[in-house]
Amino acid sequence: MNNPVYIDKDQNRSGFDCGETELNDFIKKYARQNHTNNISKTYVVLDNNNVTAYYTLAYENIELKDISNEIPFDLRQNRKDKVPCILLGMLARDKNLRGQNYGMYLLYEAIKKTYEASKIAGIKGLFLTPLNAIVAKKFYDKIEFLQKIDERLYYVPIATIQALINE
Repeated sequence: MNNPVYIDKDQNRSGFDCGETELNDFIKKYARQNHTNNISKTYVVLDNNNVTAYYTLAYENIELKDISNEIPFDLRQNRKDKVPCILLGMLARDKNLRGQNYGMYLLYEAIKKTYEASKIAGIKGLFLTPLNAIVAKKFYDKIEFLQKIDERLYYVPIATIQALINE
């Protein structure tokens, strides 16, 4: 698998199709603009300059009052109403890559970037917000190190990320 790189204007995104209209539209229409304007950073995997997979990261403050289930212990220790974190907002791979573990590969790459960010700014971990609950059940619910906070929010604490990276 090729290493993810920043999105840029010379990469071909027009043929990308993951089967989800919102994710396809994002990479084709909005990802580079958001990247350039520092709204989020988009990392793409290329095959002959064609985007085959991508994920986005952004600094975020998750409001504890918006969390519907029991708040994980390390978040309850937060003295503020908001939890500083990295948000994995989008993650997709082209339909042609099904069965090749690209989802786990991209998630691990996002985890590594989150760890790097934790050395620069204070964050509690990585939050994930899948667009599709069915996909979430097939993919995210099966990953043991992810803490499911509610139907549309998953969490990986920094301590877990450090253990995964083995630093």
